[in-house]
Amino acid sequence: VEAEVGALLAANGFAGARLLPVSAATGAGIAALKAQRAAVAATGGARVPDGAFARYVVDRAFSAAGSGTVLRGTVIAGTIARGDALVISPAGIPARVRRLQIHGQAVALYQERGKAASTLTGLLTTTSAVP
Repeated sequence: VEAEVGALLAANGFAGARLLPVSAATGAGIAALKAQRAAVAATGGARVPDGAFARYVVDRAFSAAGSGTVLRGTVIAGTIARGDALVISPAGIPARVRRLQIHGQAVALYQERGKAASTLTGLLTTTSAVP
């Protein structure tokens, strides 16, 4: 499993990322995961160099009539601004940011480490999941 996860990460720009195997069933590795999270939190986490790609972990995606596709989640690296061109990975689907919100308030830009919602345009709607 580790080799498969490592290959998937490498194919998506995360070659060499540290893997922490855990088991929810047995609890194996949970202590190491908690220790790693605490260490990253204590240092402020890894920062993205200027010009690097933003990373946005999506918790929920849905279609809003008349608006487009809405994504809710956490920006974990970089910044995203209205009008930015994005690529939905790993499928490589292009989109453009139409609107941004933080806690229900419209904003022009959001930065890493925050919860956010964005409305995207340029996506085709489909009933199947994005690979």
